[in-house]
Formats: sequence, C-alpha cells, structure tokens
Amino acid sequence: MANAISSSFENLVVLTTRNNIPSQSNTLISIYFTNILFDYDLLGFLDGTMPWLHETILPTSSTTPVSNLEFKLWKR
Repeated sequence: MANAISSSFENLVVLTTRNNIPSQSNTLISIYFTNILFDYDLLGFLDGTMPWLHETILPTSSTTPVSNLEFKLWKR
C-alpha cells in the first residue's frame, strides 16, 4: 500500500513561478477567453460597461415585483 501511494506522487507536478506556463501562453489563453466573452456579449458584465440584471423587476403600474424574463436568459 505504501508503494502505491508513493508511486502515485512520483508524477506529481507542482507549479511555481519558475516552472509555470510561459507568459506567451497566458496571453494566448487570455485572448481566447476574451474573444469568447465578447462573442457571447458577456465581456461588458466583467468590465462594468453593462449593468447586471435583477431577478425581479417592479413594473411602473404595480407595487408587486414580477419575474424579469430577461434575467432568465441572461443567467444562462
């Protein structure tokens, strides 16, 4: 049993600042995810240019909150 545990740790990789993914790869990953967020119109929610939606809204003619249908689509 001890051999099984020690052999499973032989291939363990510990990421540090010396052996981390090169910065060029990080830049490519950042560009990739930025493009995905932009394509799905989600980038504005992260950078603050688009306000987040509320789950319920208060119609002008009522005092009772109702479900915001746009929130359900936005939450997906």
